[in-house]
Amino acid sequence: MLDNLRANFDSQLGGFGSAPKFPHPADLELCLREGEKDIALVSLERMGEGGIYDQLGGGFCRYSVDAQWMIPHFEKMLYDNGPLLALLADAWLMTSAPLYARCAEETAGWLMREMQSPEGGYYSSLDADSEHEEGKFYVWSRDEVQALLPPVEYAAFAPRFGLDRPANFEGRHWHLHVAQPVRPGSEALIEAARAKLFAAREQRVRPGRDEKVLVSWNALAIRGMAHAGRVFGRPQWVASARRALVCAPRPPAFDRESGSKRVFDTISFLRDAGWAVTFVAESADGGDAYRSMLQQMGVAVYAGLKPVYAACEAHALGRGPDPTPLVEAFRSGLDPD
Repeated sequence: MLDNLRANFDSQLGGFGSAPKFPHPADLELCLREGEKDIALVSLERMGEGGIYDQLGGGFCRYSVDAQWMIPHFEKMLYDNGPLLALLADAWLMTSAPLYARCAEETAGWLMREMQSPEGGYYSSLDADSEHEEGKFYVWSRDEVQALLPPVEYAAFAPRFGLDRPANFEGRHWHLHVAQPVRPGSEALIEAARAKLFAAREQRVRPGRDEKVLVSWNALAIRGMAHAGRVFGRPQWVASARRALVCAPRPPAFDRESGSKRVFDTISFLRDAGWAVTFVAESADGGDAYRSMLQQMGVAVYAGLKPVYAACEAHALGRGPDPTPLVEAFRSGLDPD
C-alpha cells in the first residue's frame, strides 16, 4: 500500500496522481503514521493553500479538477472534513506551522456554523451550486472585491489570493487561493479584508444542504472535532462533538413482518455504528456519565456487532432464523438508559 502511495505521490503539488485530485485523508493518515510524513505534510499544505480549501469560510471541497488544487468541484462533504480536521491537528503537533492551525480553526468553525443541526448531529454535505450555477456562491469578480474593500486592503489582499492575476474560473471570475506569501506588515489588512468578503458572501443565495444525519459520517466528524479540540485546547469543539454523539440515531427496531428492507436498514445501522466507537478514546475526559455511555456503546458494538450483522444478513438471504432477539439485545446494549 505504501509503495503504491509513494509511487503516485506528486512531490511538487502534493496529493496522488494527476487531475482530478481527491484529498484521500485515510491515505494521508497512513503516511503520517508509517514514516512518510512528508507525503502527508506537503499534501495538506498544498490543499490548505489551494482553492479546494474555502479561503474565507473554512472547509475542504470534494476534489480539485486540476492538479494544482486551484479549482474544486465545490461540493463539501462531511466525510472528508472530519478526517482532514484530525490530520490538520496532527500536522500542527509535528510542525507548529500556522497554516495547519488556521485551517483547523476555520474548518471546525464551519462545521459548527453550517453543518451542525439544532439537535446536535452533523449534516451530510453542501451542494456545489447555487442559483443553478456551480461555484457561484464562492467566486468573485474583481469589481465586486474592489467595491467592498478600501484601496489599502485591496492592495494587500489581491496579490495574496491571486486577484492580480488572470481570472482562474471560467475565464471571467476569480476563485481565491493562496498565490504568494503574506507581505510583512500586511497581516491585519488581509484579515480585515477576509472578514468583509466573508460577510458579503453570507448575503448570497446559499448552496443547498443535504440534512441527513448519517451515523458513520458523523463518527468521522465527531472524532475529528474531538481530537482537534483536545490538541488545540478548544473545549467548544469537544462540546460540539459530544452534542453530535448524544444525537446519534439509535438502531431501527427489527420488524419481521416488514420484509427485507427493514433487515437491511438494521444491517446498515450496525455497520455505521462501528464508526461511532472511534469517539470513545477522544472523550475519555467527558465525565462519568459520558464515560459510562461510551463504554456501553463500545462493549455493545465490539462484542455484539459481528454476530448480529451476520444473523441479519443470513435471515435476509433466507439462510437463517429470525434475528430479532439479537437485534433487540444490541439495541438495549447501545441505549445508555
